[in-house]
Amino acid sequence: MKNFIKVTGLIILTVLLPNKSGAQSISPIKDANGKYGFTFGNFYFEVNPALGGRITSLKMDTVQILFLDNLDEPNGSDNAGSTFWPSPQSVWNWPPLLALNFNAYQVLSSDSNLSIRSSTDATTNLYFEKIFTVNSADTSISINYIMKNTNKLAESWAPWEITRVKASGLTFFAIGSGSVTGNMASNTKVLNNSGWYNQDSTTVPTNGTYKFFCDGKGWIAHKTDSRYLFIKKFPDISKTSPAPGEAEVECYTASDHSYTEIEDQGAYTSIPGGDSISWQVKWYIRKLPEDIIGVSGEQKLLDFVNKTINPNTTSIVKEQVIGDLFEVYPNPAIQKLTIINNVEPFKNAVVSIYDLQGQLIFKVNLMKSQSDIDLSKLNNGPYLLEISGDNNQKLFSRIIVKS
Repeated sequence: MKNFIKVTGLIILTVLLPNKSGAQSISPIKDANGKYGFTFGNFYFEVNPALGGRITSLKMDTVQILFLDNLDEPNGSDNAGSTFWPSPQSVWNWPPLLALNFNAYQVLSSDSNLSIRSSTDATTNLYFEKIFTVNSADTSISINYIMKNTNKLAESWAPWEITRVKASGLTFFAIGSGSVTGNMASNTKVLNNSGWYNQDSTTVPTNGTYKFFCDGKGWIAHKTDSRYLFIKKFPDISKTSPAPGEAEVECYTASDHSYTEIEDQGAYTSIPGGDSISWQVKWYIRKLPEDIIGVSGEQKLLDFVNKTINPNTTSIVKEQVIGDLFEVYPNPAIQKLTIINNVEPFKNAVVSIYDLQGQLIFKVNLMKSQSDIDLSKLNNGPYLLEISGDNNQKLFSRIIVKS
């Protein structure tokens, strides 16, 4: 029996789960300086175990997303790249704890993922493990943070990820319960149930801590001035779950306006003596499509984020046609994809194949009622199929290519 997509009435975006055999394992490569880098297509991600297990590079198309300007300075390196802290900060104040934030981490494994461990911090009785995995199926990074309580007594902590980007562009997130608070709240706009912080139009005081706090809905995103979108997805928590004085979503901008910290926190949890908790965050980078402007309150931008972080949700495109449109099979595909086209509105149809970052891979014309599309040159993994025809009508479908 054919595994095909038949569309009637409304045009439907159908998303299928990739199976395990179609996903590629991306292994980290250690360089001469002891850093571990993951490379996948036009994407690069790097971790430096010797510098507190810090994430020290995140690139797409050679464009650096992270703030790294002072990474090599002895004191400034505390404020570059992406790190992980225990929350609340009121317990340890400043500077960050050496064992967890700055000292070298032990490399536990570096095969299909990178697993590293810190030494134990004497102030908090904690040590951290960080496990980094690149997911080829959806071109994302999974980071699993483990907080181990070495004390004999239970201690309460929340996980806290701090990621520095240049203080420019647009930072935004979905708002959960309550409102945006903190002395930077006045620089945010609340539109479409989301908070929007335009860093290009912000003036920062020359002293003090400049920050906002808010309950979120499990994600925060940052659009760079060069139209790259960085998204962090994490477990959503209730407004009452964060550590004292903290929040699910936080944002801090340096007084010299050099960098901004995009921060996400998990639930404040009692960790029994000798026990641990685990918290996972997923990172995505995408190049924005041309039809998205990238401004505060833009619904298309919010929709793009939601489709990226929830790729297995079926959604309906608000374009209506009459009758049966196409049969597309097999799905998953192996070497070729067959498309049956016998409908007048799509008589002059064009097929476009995109990767999940929105980049066009190739485009072909459908010249007859049944066409076979050669997929043999594509790498394993999922792709987006677009069929367009007369009157600007479009059909979208997710296909999966496997060996």
